[in-house]
Amino acid sequence: LKDKLINTLPSPRMTPLWQEMEQLPYLKEGLRLSAVVTSRLPRIAPGETLYCSGWEIPPGTPVSMSNHFVLRNPNAFLRPLEFWPER
Repeated sequence: LKDKLINTLPSPRMTPLWQEMEQLPYLKEGLRLSAVVTSRLPRIAPGETLYCSGWEIPPGTPVSMSNHFVLRNPNAFLRPLEFWPER
């Protein structure tokens, strides 16, 4: 694993390409589970009223969700709390 990382990312200052990250499933899965950045993913509600889980969201309302919850959502990831690089 260490050799694969060094070959793909020889310098810590490099920004890897998306295609390179796809070749590092253990790193990708580790980042998914650790999610140390807990910023929100803001969006603006579209031009019509939205309804979500009994809540009414008027048009133009900013809505967001923490990536922590997105990356652990069982609707997005089968067995989301397991370390499973092959997914």
